[in-house]
Amino acid sequence: MARGRRRRGKSLKPLYYILATINAIALAVIVFFFMWGLSDGTVSSFNMLIWLAMLAIPSATLFGGWVQWGKGNRAFALLLLLLPSAPALLFFPDQVARMLIDDHLRQWKQPNEKPEAAMSRALAFFIDGLRR
Repeated sequence: MARGRRRRGKSLKPLYYILATINAIALAVIVFFFMWGLSDGTVSSFNMLIWLAMLAIPSATLFGGWVQWGKGNRAFALLLLLLPSAPALLFFPDQVARMLIDDHLRQWKQPNEKPEAAMSRALAFFIDGLRR
């Protein structure tokens, strides 16, 4: 009978896969904008070091998390994957909320009206609805 460490509690594997997927998606977005910048010329020798750092850090954490998970260092692997995943998780809901608010304001905006006026009319309608 082989002796090994008994596993207690829940498995961390789903959390590892979730964080690795978020990290990979964030890296794919960075690579997309890097390639786009190369094609239109906005990525140049002036800002190449910034871009290389933006590509290297998520790549290193994704690869490091994969290596550490394979070696059995579960906590360190999750910590490595959490570093770039946390800002991505905080950024995504903010962007979704901005898109929803922008679509909602377009419904309220009348021709030749400033967005601030549409926002104040939408808020007044919302507050009036809360009072009823």
